[in-house]
Amino acid sequence: MKSCYQSGISIDTITKDGVPVEEKQELVKKYQKLVGGLNWVSLCTRPEITTAVRLLSRHNRDPSEGHYKAAIHVLKWLGTWKYCGIRFTQGGDFA
Repeated sequence: MKSCYQSGISIDTITKDGVPVEEKQELVKKYQKLVGGLNWVSLCTRPEITTAVRLLSRHNRDPSEGHYKAAIHVLKWLGTWKYCGIRFTQGGDFA
């Protein structure tokens, strides 16, 4: 299975935007909500996104627009795998 994170992608090199946190409260709330949801997904069902979520979580207090776009990228990556999963059946029927 492909990973949504590979060492060297822009998550760990995204620069700060220099905007004071007080002036971007809406972005901070959206970012924290999105990364919190991704964290839950990584803990409960999709461990392959854990590294990306950990790197994104480092910026919960002061995210830039680039960090938000990176979190959206992880979310879109998850969407490409929405039809993949494990099928459980009862009685040994694998059809």
